[in-house]
Amino acid sequence: NLGVPSINEREWTSARAAAEWGYLLGRGHLLRGVSALPSAISAFEEAIAEDGGYAEAYIGLGNAHLRQYEATGALQSLKDAETIIDRAVDLQPLDARARMVRGRVYLATGQHKRAIVELTHALEIDPNIPLVRNQLAAAYEADGAIEMAEQEYRAAIAFHPRYWSGYEDLGTFLFRRGRYGEAEQNYVTGIGFAPANRRAIANLAAVYEIQERFVAAESELIKGLELSPDAILYNNLGWVYILDGKLEDAVKALQEAVKLPGANSIVWSGLARASRWARRPAEVVRPTYATSLAKADEELRINPLNVEVQANRAYLLAETGRGRDAQEAIAATLASERARGNVTVLFRSALVHEWAGDRKAALEFLERAAGEGYPLSRIARDPDLRQLRTDNRYAGVVHVANQRQKSRFGDAKE
Repeated sequence: NLGVPSINEREWTSARAAAEWGYLLGRGHLLRGVSALPSAISAFEEAIAEDGGYAEAYIGLGNAHLRQYEATGALQSLKDAETIIDRAVDLQPLDARARMVRGRVYLATGQHKRAIVELTHALEIDPNIPLVRNQLAAAYEADGAIEMAEQEYRAAIAFHPRYWSGYEDLGTFLFRRGRYGEAEQNYVTGIGFAPANRRAIANLAAVYEIQERFVAAESELIKGLELSPDAILYNNLGWVYILDGKLEDAVKALQEAVKLPGANSIVWSGLARASRWARRPAEVVRPTYATSLAKADEELRINPLNVEVQANRAYLLAETGRGRDAQEAIAATLASERARGNVTVLFRSALVHEWAGDRKAALEFLERAAGEGYPLSRIARDPDLRQLRTDNRYAGVVHVANQRQKSRFGDAKE
């Protein structure tokens, strides 16, 4: 019988072949996008049923569950991703993709230092694996290591200069830091490599909105929505309408946003605020605020270190009459190293204090936010700052902030 496989060997070969087929089928479903995630999960599960030691199938399944969580916010999907990817790493500890997926799971759950370790390990195994540096940069940023984050975002582009996502990630990092000119340059480059990508479209529209080019922003977002419905694109379109004073259009866009997967607490908050500003009945507005707060609480249970969700939750508390709780919450957020340099957090702080009746603190935080790079155009149009803008101290805040922006970023609008 020399050279003839045993029955067990033949059975193993057959099981591995069936598992590989299921794995490849799962990979194909992943490429089809969010709508095909259930099919991908089923295919990977079938592959594992054929061969319980097939690490690649566990990696695919863990990745699919993580993407399902990112699309829907379903906590069980995140828990499943964590359990499955741990099994993959046990089976194949030197697989860079397994380490990358586990790093992404850690990042999603606020375990930033563990994410940094996993993603660094993935790069040590395979320095050329796509997207790992982007994720490592995000982990550094979330952990408050801003300089390291920028270094990794730029390294991602250097290693893969024709990959659109690197430019979008760096652009968004720069956007969060108030460096809008640099952000726009990266967004334009990114959309050149991916002209029909919804994320690239949304980012470019955000730059147009900041420049008060509302027609251009609306056009970009509608172009993206024509590709397929998307909660973030509808949310951004709603905010373009809010800042342009078209509140009824804003409510309609945001109502579409919350119907879709990916409608998180930020999106629901936008609908609550637009409904309030459009003077919708209280019995409509109150439940929307309740849903926004519930979603924020759920997101913070999963990732308690997300400072932007923390700041938005504080704003929601202020809007719903819990001023003291709101001030305590925003103070705790500002004390975090992760909030350093985050202009959105500073702007939310101004809104919280304005709602709580502390105009002096509101003006101070507004000056800090604008001075660090928060768009003066948004400050000038935000409906909740209407009364503050009539304060004779507001002009001084804008002047000081504008001078700081000029010194840091070049010319800015008065």
